[in-house]
Parts: sequence; structure tokens; C-alpha cells
Amino acid sequence: MSTPITKGIHHIGLTVSKLEESANFFTSLLGWKEVRRNEEYPAIYVSDGNIMVTL
Repeated sequence: MSTPITKGIHHIGLTVSKLEESANFFTSLLGWKEVRRNEEYPAIYVSDGNIMVTL
């Protein structure tokens, strides 16, 4: 059996209809941290310390 050349996930981007509510789900319910915001895009970046999700 061969070893996979990938090492896991670093970053995932999700399109959401309610940006603030989606960020609140990750931070309040899942305990993730908000990393930064991009008001021009708009986007909120959240992370569990291993994976980053762009909302």
C-alpha cells in the first residue's frame, strides 16, 4: 500500500448566506477562534488551531 502524498487539510472556503451567524456557530458552539475579517470581500476566517475555514 502506498503512502498518500497529501498531509491533511489546511484551509477550506465555505459560501454562506448569513456571515455573522455562521461565524457565531463556529466560535460559540464549536469553540473555534476568529482569526481575522476582510470587510471588503466580505469574509470571516475561523480556526480550531489546525484547520482554517473562510466564511
